Amino acid sequence: MSMSMAHQQLPTSSSSSSLRLVRSRARHFHSRHHHRSSAPQQSPSSQGQCWRLFAAKGAAAEKAVKSKWWEKVPEGGLDNLRDVSSTQSLIEELSLAEDRLVVVDFYAQWCGACRALYPKLVKLAQENEDIVFLKVDYDANKSMCKGLGIKVLPFFHLYRGSLGRVDELSASVSKLPRLRTAIQKHNTPRCDLQSHDKGAPTSPLDVVPELEELERLEKEALAEALAMGAPEPSKIPDERASKTGERSEEAAGAGASA
Repeated sequence: MSMSMAHQQLPTSSSSSSLRLVRSRARHFHSRHHHRSSAPQQSPSSQGQCWRLFAAKGAAAEKAVKSKWWEKVPEGGLDNLRDVSSTQSLIEELSLAEDRLVVVDFYAQWCGACRALYPKLVKLAQENEDIVFLKVDYDANKSMCKGLGIKVLPFFHLYRGSLGRVDELSASVSKLPRLRTAIQKHNTPRCDLQSHDKGAPTSPLDVVPELEELERLEKEALAEALAMGAPEPSKIPDERASKTGERSEEAAGAGASA
């Protein structure tokens, strides 16, 4: 009886090895399970948020690469700086502006003077939120530009309500004070009978800076333009003149061969 009990209390060497192996595997399993459960897991919502952030950054980078100089505006945009794509859209913009001053910038993508002046135009739009600034691409609106007599770029037209076109001028970086003066001249409050009786200015000329001051501003702008190497206004090639020159060269060549 005692021998059988002793035999039950002392396991064989093979069963002892099996028991140790089972315990070792159990400890290894619990260790791996604890490590996995303690690792942070992203919820589906956080994963979606990360993907949207990544996509937004990619779209912003792509937009920055594709952006053109004539399309650049400050972050947030400018409500008073818009593009005009046709004669009809120009008429609609002038009608919507009512009594506000409208400055129309005629430019071309290949025009170096237009490119140099564009940041200044954006700054003017920021400084004068009550003025509407419109951009007209010459190459995309040739018939309209020719009908308006545009022969040099950049060129500006200024419109004011029922008065229609009140001014026109060519303005590069060196001639920017001229554009500022024209804006100041034509952006004055309208005079009525009551303001006239109170002694308010009756002519836009009353608010134009003195000629000496204007000359000084132009000299400063010219010095700045020369320092920056800014180009002067670009003349638009005359298609008829170029065709006439080609015919003259052909005739001269034919005469020489004869």
